[in-house]
Amino acid sequence: RFVETFGTHVTPEGFPHHFWISGGSLAVENAMKTAFDWKAHRLGRNSYTDNCDDLVIMHLRQAFHGRSGDTMSVTNTIPDKVGLFPKFHWPRISNPFIVFDDQGGIANDVEAEEAISIQQAREALEVEYRDRVAGILIEPMQGEGGDNHFRTEYLQQLRGLADEFDAL
Repeated sequence: RFVETFGTHVTPEGFPHHFWISGGSLAVENAMKTAFDWKAHRLGRNSYTDNCDDLVIMHLRQAFHGRSGDTMSVTNTIPDKVGLFPKFHWPRISNPFIVFDDQGGIANDVEAEEAISIQQAREALEVEYRDRVAGILIEPMQGEGGDNHFRTEYLQQLRGLADEFDAL
């Protein structure tokens, strides 16, 4: 009864399907799996015998996405949480979060930091990981990474890069 009620009263219009996940780490892993599957098909790798080991997820430094299998490769906050485990060498870009002053104003040159991060992302997308970035992973408000917040303009630039370079 709960699932039926949820599906008929909570589901946003245009989203008829649900995928229930037990926790954030598994949600991130499933999002990455979706990105990898999507990208493999976009590249014409439609057989299970096609090699997809070169696909990557771009993510931010100072980000915590979990402690399960693949999420260990995109978690990089406190080294002792993931430091002794093998991780994939996926592209990491700088974390241009807003620093607030005591009055709630922006206290850092966040636009300059965003420009650096976007340039790092562009270089990874165009050169080192060309055609191999399946997705760009970001949590718009970060907790364990330092309660970091990002400007809408930065998120829009990342969205633009994802569209330009065919990544989720």
